[in-house]
Amino acid sequence: MERYEIRLSGLSTGKHTFQFELDKKFFEFFEQNGFGENLIQDGSLAAEVLLDKRESMLELNFTIEGSVSVPCDLCMNPMDVPMAIEQRVVGKFTDEPSWHEDELIHISLRHINTT
Repeated sequence: MERYEIRLSGLSTGKHTFQFELDKKFFEFFEQNGFGENLIQDGSLAAEVLLDKRESMLELNFTIEGSVSVPCDLCMNPMDVPMAIEQRVVGKFTDEPSWHEDELIHISLRHINTT
C-alpha cells in the first residue's frame, strides 16, 4: 500500500495536493490483510487529498468520487453505487504510537498512510 502513503519528511510547510486512484486491488487489500469481510467487490474512485502542513500539525481534506460494486441486499447480485465523500482530518505530530480521537489523529513525523 506504499502508493497510498504521503512522505512527510522533506515536505515543506504549506498546501500540497495528492491524487490517488482506488480500484479493485485497493479494496482486496483490506480483506486479504485481516480487516474483516469487505462488502465492496470492486470500485473505481478518484481521491484527492489536500494537505496543509504546519509546524506542529497538519490538516487533510479528502475528496473521493466514483462508484463501488457491492452485493444487492435482496438478490446478492453486484450493483454499482455512486460515491461522493468529503472528509476533514487534523493530524498532530508526535513520536508516540499512532492513535485516533474523532477528527484528530496522532501521526509519525516520517509519513502518513492514507488508507
